[in-house]
Amino acid sequence: MATSITLQLLDYTVDQEFSKAKALCEEATVEINTLVEKKGKQFTASQTEAIEKVRKVINNLVTNQTKSAKANASSTTSKFTQHIVATYFKKGEASSQNYEQKPITDQGMHGSIHKKKHDTNRQSDGPRGAQQIDASEEYKKNQASKQASHALRLNNPDIADLSDANRPTKIAEKFSELYDNEWTEAFESLSKTESSEKRNIETLLNIVTGAYEFCRVEADRQIDNLQSNCIEVFKGEKVSPSRKYTDPPNDKGREYLVQYRKGIAQLSLQNLPGKFKNVMKIKYNDERIIAYVDKAVELTWWMAVQDPPVYMCPTTTHFDSNLYKPYTQSGKTPDFFVWPALKLYKDGGLLMKGVVQYKN
Repeated sequence: MATSITLQLLDYTVDQEFSKAKALCEEATVEINTLVEKKGKQFTASQTEAIEKVRKVINNLVTNQTKSAKANASSTTSKFTQHIVATYFKKGEASSQNYEQKPITDQGMHGSIHKKKHDTNRQSDGPRGAQQIDASEEYKKNQASKQASHALRLNNPDIADLSDANRPTKIAEKFSELYDNEWTEAFESLSKTESSEKRNIETLLNIVTGAYEFCRVEADRQIDNLQSNCIEVFKGEKVSPSRKYTDPPNDKGREYLVQYRKGIAQLSLQNLPGKFKNVMKIKYNDERIIAYVDKAVELTWWMAVQDPPVYMCPTTTHFDSNLYKPYTQSGKTPDFFVWPALKLYKDGGLLMKGVVQYKN
């Protein structure tokens, strides 16, 4: 696994795998913007230069200037690794030497296997024991790389696991599609019985923000129950889920439980939508509204089980114009919220802009 999305983008560009590099442009931009927002004031001149060079590579890729992208990436990758990755992406037990490793992707794994087969065929006259040693060394390298990748991502949400189909950037994409598709269908359905556009928008907004709060509470409840059950199993000490378990310093228990919860998060979606409808007393019969509610619960559940959770910006208090785009008219003073903005985590970078209606 790459130590950062941006570094993987640079590696792909240098290797002229431009389609893969372009697919990472949006996520790399989020990663860069988050880093600049959090650490930009501490940057040295070399670090600032490395960031700007990376942005130039991303711009080259977006505008299909592949030759320029490769040239810039070739001159930038080592500087980015030295000045940015080694300083800001070193976490846990991952050592600086891990930052130079190539990502382990499906294609990368297949490539390693192919190379190993080629080498084995070329050395087929050699003793079988040597081949077994080679295979063992290959396995150890892969395992070490996986462990380093996991240690690097642990408690570091700015680094994504690109093999995770439900990582924050993908959730944000699906959340945007929810607004474009199911929201539109549900809005049209509501408009048949309620003429007030503002009231219908508020109804749909309340559903999605309510689903987010519901899923956050449910996710916390699951961790409390898991902790209580684990204590009972391993220590023989009965702990009520209502009594919070306080992790001792550097305790890894909760981290493993959070990972486990996300690993089986799909199972909870079998009953969460129905439970949410009961709690919120949602009794719509229209299939389009039901589809909107179910999808809202599904996506906000995936937000809640991230570590840390994806942050849905409040739509009732502070308004930051940088987080929103206009609904049907622009302006300076907001009238009402239409769709919430998402951040990678509470103090993280912006994943997706929300929508607001401005006053005349």
